[in-house]
Amino acid sequence: MRKTLVGMLSVLMVPAIASAWLAYNDFAWDPTQSTDTNLVTTYFGTSGTPSGPLKDYATGLNSLVTVTTSGGGTNRVNHGIMPNSGTDAYGYFNGIIDGVGEWDYGAPDSLIQFTGLNPAYSYNVVLYGNRNNPTYETVAGARVSLYVIESADSWVNQHSTGADIVNYSQVGDAVRITNGYNTVKGWVARYESIDPGADGTFTIRVADGGSVGPPRQYVSGMVFEEIVPEPTTLALFGLGGLLLMLRRKK
Repeated sequence: MRKTLVGMLSVLMVPAIASAWLAYNDFAWDPTQSTDTNLVTTYFGTSGTPSGPLKDYATGLNSLVTVTTSGGGTNRVNHGIMPNSGTDAYGYFNGIIDGVGEWDYGAPDSLIQFTGLNPAYSYNVVLYGNRNNPTYETVAGARVSLYVIESADSWVNQHSTGADIVNYSQVGDAVRITNGYNTVKGWVARYESIDPGADGTFTIRVADGGSVGPPRQYVSGMVFEEIVPEPTTLALFGLGGLLLMLRRKK
C-alpha cells in the first residue's frame, strides 16, 4: 500500500499597524511665526482658542479627535527656539512647528485632554518644551517639566534617552525633562501605543518637575498620531508551512 502525506495549507492572521494620520499643535503660536495654521492647530489654555478638533496634517481637514487645553500660565511667544539639528525634537518638529515660544509657568498644571478617540485604535503623542535659557539648565537654576499621562488604559514609554521616567499616580506614568534649556539636547516626552480605553479619552498633564525656585513647566509643540491595526494574511504551507513528506507502507 502506498500512502502520500501532503502538507496542509494553514492561514495565519498577523496583526500589523499603519499610521492613519498625524496632527500637530503649536502651543505658543504668533502671527509672525512660520507655523502653517492651515495644517497645524494652535490651541492653548490661557488665551486664544483653548479647544477644537485636531487637523490631519496631510490634508488640513478636521479629524474626529478634539483637544482641550486648560490651566497653565502664559503663552510666551518670545521665548524658546527650535532645537539643534540631529536631536529628537528637531526630527519631529523642524519645518512644521516654529520652535519659538512656549506655554508655561506654575500652578495650575497645564492639561491637554484628548476626546473622541476610537477604542479599537492606538495613539502616539510627542511633546517638546524649551525655555532656551542656559541659566535654567544649571543645578542652581534648573527648570524641570513633568509630563504625565492620565486616564489611559495602557501605553509604552519611548521618551528621549536620558529623560527621567518616574511615578506620579501609576508606575512609569511620568517623565521629568530639564527643559529650561533644551536647545542642545532637544529631548521629548513620547508616549506610544496609547490605549484610550472604552471612553475614548486620555489626558497629558504638564506640571513642575522639581524646578529650583518657583514652579515652572514648559510645552511648545505636540505631534499626535493615530495608529490603525491592519490584518495581514500569510499562507504557510505543509506541516508548519514548508514540509512535504512522502511515506510508503507495505
